[in-house]
Amino acid sequence: MTYIITMPGYMWSTDGITRLRVAEQLAAGNGWHLEPGSIYEGWTVQGPDGKAYSFYGLGISLVYVPFVVAARTIADGGGLPEAAAIEFVASLVNPLLGALLCAMFFLLLLNLAYTPRIALITTIGLGFGTVLWAHTRDNYDHVMAATCLFASLLLLVRVSTTTFSPYHIAAGACAGLAFLTRIDSAIFILGLLLYIVGTTPPEAYRYRRAVYRIVSFGVGAVPFLILFGAYNYLRFGSVLETGYGIIFDATDRAFFGANSLATGAYRYLYSPGRGMFLYAPIVLLGIVGIVLFWRRERILARIIGVVACGWLLFYFQSNAISPWGWGPRQLIPIIPLLLIPAAEIFARVRTQPRWQVPVYGLLLLSICMQLPVALTSPSKPMLVAITQEQADMTFDWRYTQLLLQVRHVRTAIPATVRGDEYVFDISSAGANPEYLANKITLNIVDVWWILLYFYGFRWALAIGPILIVMSILLWRHLWRMTAPPSTLQEQS
Repeated sequence: MTYIITMPGYMWSTDGITRLRVAEQLAAGNGWHLEPGSIYEGWTVQGPDGKAYSFYGLGISLVYVPFVVAARTIADGGGLPEAAAIEFVASLVNPLLGALLCAMFFLLLLNLAYTPRIALITTIGLGFGTVLWAHTRDNYDHVMAATCLFASLLLLVRVSTTTFSPYHIAAGACAGLAFLTRIDSAIFILGLLLYIVGTTPPEAYRYRRAVYRIVSFGVGAVPFLILFGAYNYLRFGSVLETGYGIIFDATDRAFFGANSLATGAYRYLYSPGRGMFLYAPIVLLGIVGIVLFWRRERILARIIGVVACGWLLFYFQSNAISPWGWGPRQLIPIIPLLLIPAAEIFARVRTQPRWQVPVYGLLLLSICMQLPVALTSPSKPMLVAITQEQADMTFDWRYTQLLLQVRHVRTAIPATVRGDEYVFDISSAGANPEYLANKITLNIVDVWWILLYFYGFRWALAIGPILIVMSILLWRHLWRMTAPPSTLQEQS
């Protein structure tokens, strides 16, 4: 519910809008191509048939389709603007996926025999102490890929000692959907296959049993692999051409090789613009806890290490860095993995009071660091820094988002309280001072119920406080439900 409260209710990234346009075409039965003028040309690739196509994965566009259909039905029945209704309803996808990811993370920790209270605390760290919260507010597809991959892992953990189960097929389907969404999911999927082999019981015919399990996993994944190949072939005439190859050939760029390993590591781990340990310091607890976690779950600990190292090495060497977004969004799929061992730290500090202050202090710090971007759009600080001042937000500490977003909040909250007048639709964009000064989503608290209030729906302002109270009561109930047995006895 917290993610629903803080969602903006509109699409702000061209990446997300492009994926939504594909969904709109599919919902209308018009195929995969994009109509001229429906999206910026820089976000499309021309196919052999002369039509414009998205080069993004198809997965999240398929998820958008029922939301588009529902939005059109609501707009037709309520006399609402169709475009705004579609964006609002589609913007629910990432908050819902993020909430589902957190729920599955909680269930996985319970499956690993952690207490409900420890599982809840660690889940709070994932949901509110990492960049996941910020990216439930945007329209990229990293949250969906992470959710599908983690769903596959959860299903495999639940049947880790079973030779064959429908869970294996379901796990394969989740992994296949993740690959259809983002092809870098293949790194994670290799780790899942290793987990299947590693958890096969050491009995007679072990390898035959492992093959059965892998085949079951593959049965679930194959339909999505077929769709992946068909989607590529129908757009570009090759089952392996996603569109990125055409872009790199046209711009004479390579996906790998422009950065040294050291530069890539600094960019994604410590840099002021993308450093994972700066934007989600709670991940450090997972890194520290991996040794303790090894003693509990050796096979899963190995898989965490293999997948995380493979993922990081892939991006350390890639040119896939973008200044847009909050923190290292490319690492979102492995952040839940890295946080699993943090549960071991939270479990240990319960009996070691001297470590409780630094551990829970790091958790609180991580949550506080996400609050500014959970309330306001990251677009204005980025637009000013990148387009007006030509700043390098990745490496220049003067332009770190961590500070720019705090400054933005200090002006956005007073502007919201004062009820300053801004413009919803404004033709200019980018570095234009008029756009930056007058676009409403760039200048006030950027959540949907406040934006609706400024748009003229005065009743919407009451929705937020009601949802906030409901969310507080729900979290209070969860906290009491997960109390240790001794605490429950004292309360009774």
